[in-house]
Formats: sequence, structure tokens, C-alpha cells
Amino acid sequence: MKVISGKGVGKLLEDVMRSSKRFLVAVSPWISEKYAKALFKKSRDGVNVIVVTTKDSEKIFLKLMKQYCSKKSSKKLFLLGILLLPLIIGLLILLIAILKARKVKSKGGKIKVIIVDKNFFVHVKAYVNEKYAIIGSPNLTESGLWRNVEILSVFDKATDRDEYEAVREEVQKVVSESESNARKVLRC
Repeated sequence: MKVISGKGVGKLLEDVMRSSKRFLVAVSPWISEKYAKALFKKSRDGVNVIVVTTKDSEKIFLKLMKQYCSKKSSKKLFLLGILLLPLIIGLLILLIAILKARKVKSKGGKIKVIIVDKNFFVHVKAYVNEKYAIIGSPNLTESGLWRNVEILSVFDKATDRDEYEAVREEVQKVVSESESNARKVLRC
């Protein structure tokens, strides 16, 4: 186990988010738009992402759901364009679909955002991927990761297997309880 504290613990958390290849779980009462976008981008890269947060972050996630999740329809437009290929309008739709598909480049990851409210307030801050389980004090915000004095305990699956698994199981319990008591669950 490694413990780090002070300002700038964000470098470690950003590196862990960036290195996630299969899954990423982020539990934080407050998540800024910058980090919410990063979570959506990881899902677009094929990473399965689960987020537990509060209604204070709900507007950000609803906005991003519209932005990121609606782009999946470009595949449907592409198929529609193929069917209408003999027609001029079909060619136009096909061209638009191809241009949109190049922008999206989705590899099929999923994102689930669990919004809880004050009746089931989750104050936990935990971040887990296939290599690390991290618990500590910072929210997933710029101030939490870069300006505040915070502390993190980092469990490396390769060297701290038992502790990693224990933290991962506890975080899964938090996710399950949060989903059972959710104000809203967003998926795409």
C-alpha cells in the first residue's frame, strides 16, 4: 500500500483514470464537468465505467448523456444511408453518418451513473480499476485533486492483492446499495 497526501494528488488519480482499460469505478459526491467528460471519454474508449455521485453533479451528467450518448445513433444513420444509397438523399445521409462516425470512434464501453440524494448521501471517495483500488478524501474536482490538501491510500493489485480485493468488494457494496437507493440511474 502506498499513501500520498498534500496538494496535487490529482496526478495519481488522473494517471489511474487514463490507464483504465477494462473498467473504472468512481465514487465521489462531487464531480466537476472536466472529470465527468473524462469518464464519458473512457467509456467511448471501450472501458466499462460506473459512477456514484450526488444530485449536485446531476445536471452535468444529464448534459453529457445527451452529448455523448446521442452520438451512437450515427451507426443507425450509416445503415439508413446504405439502404437509401440509390437516392441522392441517401448519399447525403451516408456522408453525414460517415463524418459523424469518424468523430465518435466508440469501442463499445458502457457508462452507468448512479445519482443519490440527501436521503442516501454517499460521502465515500473511491476509485477502482483493474490495477488499483484507491480510497481517500478528494472529490473528483479540480480543487479536490489539485488545490486542497488531501490524502489517498493506493492498493496495487499486483503487490497488495488481498487489500485491493477487499477495497474493491467494499466499493462494489457501495455501488449496489447506491443503485438500490438511487434517485436516478443514467445509462448509455
